Amino acid sequence: DLRLESGFFLAMQQALDRIRAFQIRFRARASIEAHDFAAQRVRRSKQDTRTIAYQDQLTLLLEALQGANGEMLGQSLRTRFPVALIDEFQDTDAIQYGIFKRLYFDQVHTSLTMIGDPKQAIYSFRGGDIFTYMKAKSEAGVQHYSLQTNWRSEAGLIRALNSLFGRREAPFIYAGAI
Repeated sequence: DLRLESGFFLAMQQALDRIRAFQIRFRARASIEAHDFAAQRVRRSKQDTRTIAYQDQLTLLLEALQGANGEMLGQSLRTRFPVALIDEFQDTDAIQYGIFKRLYFDQVHTSLTMIGDPKQAIYSFRGGDIFTYMKAKSEAGVQHYSLQTNWRSEAGLIRALNSLFGRREAPFIYAGAI
């Protein structure tokens, strides 16, 4: 008389559970290795054909600024470009921000102005990175200025949106940062 609670069925269930756990770990590890292999092949192909994409330029510049000759490169760029203005800063990603921070933060005789709309930082499909925006906003020494008049929208639309979102105490997830 075999019951579902008997040792045989319990042992089989435990074996199946171990197999499933192994499959999950194997699938995750295989995905990581496939990604690493593909990334390495793409890098090698780009090196062989001497081609780079826009994102590669950013990554290589940040790596160079962080490297052994990074300070010399940074000084050379600051001498050539002592003033930088980033419009649409809400579309800046972490690599771009890292470059500008490395070049302009805590430097004398330079100026960096970041102009952005925090409410647009949520649009990741445009390259927006809300966490980079929040990090930049919280950096020591960063001064904040806000426009008092919205010249881009109709007053009636703004009133309607304020009415809609104003009913909630905290209508935005990151209310303190946005």
